Amino acid sequence: MLSALAAGLFVLVAWECADRRLLRRLVPVARERPARRAPRLGWLVVAALAAGVVLAGLLDGRRGAALALASGCGLAGALGLHRRGVRRKRASAEQASVARAGEALSGLLAVGAVPAVALVSVAAEHPVLAEAAAEQEIGGDVCSALRRSAGLPGRQGLAELAAAWQISVTTGASMARSIDAIAEELHRRQELASTVAVELAASRAASRLLAVLPVAGIGLGYGFGGDPVAFLTGNPLGQACLVVAVTLAVAGLWWTDALADRASR
Repeated sequence: MLSALAAGLFVLVAWECADRRLLRRLVPVARERPARRAPRLGWLVVAALAAGVVLAGLLDGRRGAALALASGCGLAGALGLHRRGVRRKRASAEQASVARAGEALSGLLAVGAVPAVALVSVAAEHPVLAEAAAEQEIGGDVCSALRRSAGLPGRQGLAELAAAWQISVTTGASMARSIDAIAEELHRRQELASTVAVELAASRAASRLLAVLPVAGIGLGYGFGGDPVAFLTGNPLGQACLVVAVTLAVAGLWWTDALADRASR
């Protein structure tokens, strides 16, 4: 029964991941992004945790339910923090790519390159401008393409490039000066974001260290001649302490990570 439940949950999660990958491939890059769907994967994790707690309770009573709930909360929290870290790294990489693309475009325009040719040339090395370059080649609206790309995490700087491009096209102002000013600003922001990320890394590392310190307390309890594991797994009060401790540790990690994200904006 346990194997069948685990297999079913694995199939549901795998189906959700495959569905998201297929959707990203079917939707062309040059089109508007699809509406954000409900986070079904999060509900699947919650359902899996609830099912695991119920099953463990049926097999091992209150002890099994407490252990399943504590381990499930810890695992879900760790996976969630990992996913947030991956998204944060991707957004940082995209921000750096936008800054480099702006500098490359500014350099070509400064030496007298035609804006359309410069855009296509830079897009060959910087994929963040690929959609705008494709729009340029078919005679479309470059500014709209840049604004669409700016909706992706880390690419917000493309909206400013779009504004500079629009002003130059509308008023006839020098595009080289406009793009150069935007490129300098994007480079400054990217350096500032990198500095802030380095400073906040210490806070995130400290929070993770504090979260695992209770494990050292278990070893200290054995050093004093006690049996902490037996208390945490066999005594109702200990089981409640275990669940509350894991839940508070996960909540503290999420809170610290959220504060660090807010400070980096």
